[in-house]
Amino acid sequence: RALKHPVPVVIDADALFLLSQFGPRHTGTALATTLEERRNATADRGSSSNRIAPIVVTPNAVETRRLLESFQIRSPQEWVRHVLAPGDVMLEKGETDRIHAVCDEAHEPEPSCVTVDCAECGSPRRCGGQGDILSGILATSLAWMGFQGESASALVAAVGASTLTRRASRAAFGAKYRAM
Repeated sequence: RALKHPVPVVIDADALFLLSQFGPRHTGTALATTLEERRNATADRGSSSNRIAPIVVTPNAVETRRLLESFQIRSPQEWVRHVLAPGDVMLEKGETDRIHAVCDEAHEPEPSCVTVDCAECGSPRRCGGQGDILSGILATSLAWMGFQGESASALVAAVGASTLTRRASRAAFGAKYRAM
């Protein structure tokens, strides 16, 4: 239901697991149908006017593998091009966060994907809940930016959230070391 409203959506954790259950083997499900409708609506609009609000998915390595297997796709860039609509983003969490965005321009036979790496130094210890903090920063950034129909807003928010989370993690480690 949230995907049908004109507000940005962050998909993380259990929602990513749910999304991985609706690959091509499960066409016709409400989630698969809604994603397909979003892609078609964007393609029908053609121009940058009347954009839909972006979706940002934030999988870690295990969740990325699950999504790729479920959709029978080989790479995150290919997944983004085939599943998401222009302006949508995948923030692939890892040692280096990789942010993949569907480009706005119409490319035949499929849209293109741009990838930005966030190699900001984080902490040497990954603590539990860091992904939750990233999602919260991302949702807040999207809300503060407002959705003005800018296709790059989700990409900018994702890079900012990744950078801020990594800096905060580094600062926490500097203050508390392994006890963080």
